[in-house]
Amino acid sequence: MKAIINKIYYEENEFIELPEEIINNNAKILKPQKIFLRKSMDELFEEALKKPIAAKTIFKEKMKKVALIFSDNTRIPSPYVPKIIETISKITNDLKIVIACGTHEPPPKDFIRKVLKEKLDYGYQIIFSSTKIPSNYEFIGKTSRGTEVELNEELLDRDFIISSLCVRPHYFAGFEGGAKALIPGCASHKSIIQNHSRVIGNKLARELIIKGNPVREDINEAPSLLFNSKGIIHRIIDFVADENQQPIMLAYGEPVLTHMRLAELCTEICTIKTNPSSTIITVADGPMGKTLYQSLKAVHMACNIAKQDNKNKSIVVLIASMKDGLGNDIFTKELSHYYNMPLQKIVKELKERAEKGDFNETLQKINRIAIDKEYTELRILSPKAPKEVEKALNEVGIFFSRKPDEVFKDIKYKDDIAIIPYGSFTIPIPYEGSIPNF
Repeated sequence: MKAIINKIYYEENEFIELPEEIINNNAKILKPQKIFLRKSMDELFEEALKKPIAAKTIFKEKMKKVALIFSDNTRIPSPYVPKIIETISKITNDLKIVIACGTHEPPPKDFIRKVLKEKLDYGYQIIFSSTKIPSNYEFIGKTSRGTEVELNEELLDRDFIISSLCVRPHYFAGFEGGAKALIPGCASHKSIIQNHSRVIGNKLARELIIKGNPVREDINEAPSLLFNSKGIIHRIIDFVADENQQPIMLAYGEPVLTHMRLAELCTEICTIKTNPSSTIITVADGPMGKTLYQSLKAVHMACNIAKQDNKNKSIVVLIASMKDGLGNDIFTKELSHYYNMPLQKIVKELKERAEKGDFNETLQKINRIAIDKEYTELRILSPKAPKEVEKALNEVGIFFSRKPDEVFKDIKYKDDIAIIPYGSFTIPIPYEGSIPNF
């Protein structure tokens, strides 16, 4: 699709003006498939509850003590939380609201107010499950791959758990959503790093892939472990959103099968086939663009259409606000250590660290960066990023600028240029050598 605009928005009211030479030389814009919503949000909700997947309808489920899980501010929040609370309240008043933070810091109060639609007076307990704050975790069993699953004790006095997450592509777990509410959302640091370490050296641990993806398959065992050890039922009411973060499909039911159904639709919407490009401009839109750590996910997906030539590398330009800074101090230290190291040495060292238990939640990103770096040159354009971001990137030799002219000054405009305005929700796939189906 030929580009017809030169303003690329990376936040609601913030944009970059691309050089006219890019717009006038066959640049193509790659966007998700457009789905026109034929049902209101209320209609989607009612339909999802009436047609559960591999489960009873919610009013026939036996629940007395319920936990409702939704994601932190690094993900698209579920707009259905108030309606879920209203529905649960018709069955029981014993409800905990659990915010799944994983290894992230708890979100600010205004985020919670936004998710709860300005109402903080429901009278229910609000719990942050985060490895960054003191929390107690309990072992509930091992997955078939040996991951020791430890979940937040705040969940384990419940008999029923409902989670509501957005199903979007994820660069090593296949997709967001589903049982990720448990791992990594409400799991211990030990469980998270054991699960995430399964990415090292495995080509199937990437976006769009469920079957054969060791990270996602490991995650998907958590609900059955929870039920077998504690008798606690987990159901999801997850949704797929368009590029404007508006829900277009909602489904309720058993976590694994329901998630797979939503993942199928997500794949139809977010994938687009195209020819490889020598210059790829991608935008870390929405919550993904707030930090350096999160925004790099848009880079990983864009690299799918890099030309597989390690002598003439494709240029990948990341545009993001990064207004909240680095996002992870451990990551910047690991990036400094590994960025200029050869890929084979990185993989070898990461495998050794995983075996020794010396693994952390940032190393799966180091693994993917190293793979992408074989065929791409990364440049970052962020007009208002904090100084700490600029310093960290300069120290490892990643090109950083606040000015478009500096980033694009040496790009050959006659070459094939791709622009991805919604980099966190668009998976470009080359016509030849497409990545495996899930």
